Amino acid sequence: MIYLEKSNFDLKLQISENILSEMKPKTLFLIFLFIYIKSQTISGNKGYTEFEIGNLNVLISVPHDGDLLPNEIADRNEEDGGLVIDYNTRRFAKQLNSELFSLLGKKPFMVLNNLHRRKMDPNRTPQVSCSNRSLTLDCQKTYQEYHNYINKFKRDMSLLYKQLLIIDLHGQSHKENWTEIGYLLTEQELNQPVLKETDKSSINALKASKGFSLERTIRGDVSLGKYIEKVVPSPSIRGPGNGDYYSGGYITAVHKSPNVNTIQIELAYYLRSSYIQIFMTISLVREIIKKHQSQIKIISNKRLKVRKSVDNDSFLFDKKQKKNISIILILSFKKKHFFCITTSSVPSECLFSHAGQIQTDLRSRLDTFSDIV
Repeated sequence: MIYLEKSNFDLKLQISENILSEMKPKTLFLIFLFIYIKSQTISGNKGYTEFEIGNLNVLISVPHDGDLLPNEIADRNEEDGGLVIDYNTRRFAKQLNSELFSLLGKKPFMVLNNLHRRKMDPNRTPQVSCSNRSLTLDCQKTYQEYHNYINKFKRDMSLLYKQLLIIDLHGQSHKENWTEIGYLLTEQELNQPVLKETDKSSINALKASKGFSLERTIRGDVSLGKYIEKVVPSPSIRGPGNGDYYSGGYITAVHKSPNVNTIQIELAYYLRSSYIQIFMTISLVREIIKKHQSQIKIISNKRLKVRKSVDNDSFLFDKKQKKNISIILILSFKKKHFFCITTSSVPSECLFSHAGQIQTDLRSRLDTFSDIV
């Protein structure tokens, strides 16, 4: 008998040797992934990086919201790239992670840089990621760890999924106050009336698997930007024009592959500085599910009992009272699935998101629900 025990999670597993010998590598990987999956966080060298292990084919990267400033690591030069942190992208990423888990019952992977951007920038080439004035092994090691964690996600989850998604979260303060999705297409390319077909896009794997045109995938009816308000590129804002725009950085470029889709999301400041970030994560989560999670069957929350209200034009639901705007609930009706977020401790009051817009009618009619399947 082979006996495995993970004391942190009170999990024990016994497998007979003859059964073990007959198992396929993929099955074995699933077993060991299950053993180590529950909220395990790996800390890198001196705690400068974190890697949260998940079981979903999505990884969230947060390279620019660290605050550690160790004296032994020399400061980078401004000419090597920006030195300002992307305020609250870590909190936004945690919220995004939580909402994906609430909806799917599966946990995304996360990789976070805890060093201040002034010390190390994972979204730059190795030559300019650390100070060029004084080579520091700790800095170089941390940079390598960050990308090794992403490579581990790609290697391990490619055994289970045909398509992977890496979301690289950033922040910007451009005067346009829009959200920018970087697909490695330049401003000049996006400003064209119709996008020219090319395989340089960071989501070329998705485009190839679905057989959609580049135009439709990037800013058409199946694009990520369709349901997120004020985003470029999208059907409503097709290109940045003369506005500021980030097309995607080193992480987006170096980690794309025939089965890995990468996108850089640049969040406007207001989305990272208040509770509106929660509404933004809802729209983003819905589109990730629509666009990238066709392999995952979304099921309703069995603990949630849905019934019609007395006036027959709204829905009430029974659940434990919630004080904070922090949870998405799945509603199931006639084999269709809808979602809402609680807005108060009153069980019947929900705030619904529809096509990226925030609904203020707390007792929304059925036709204002947003179908996420």
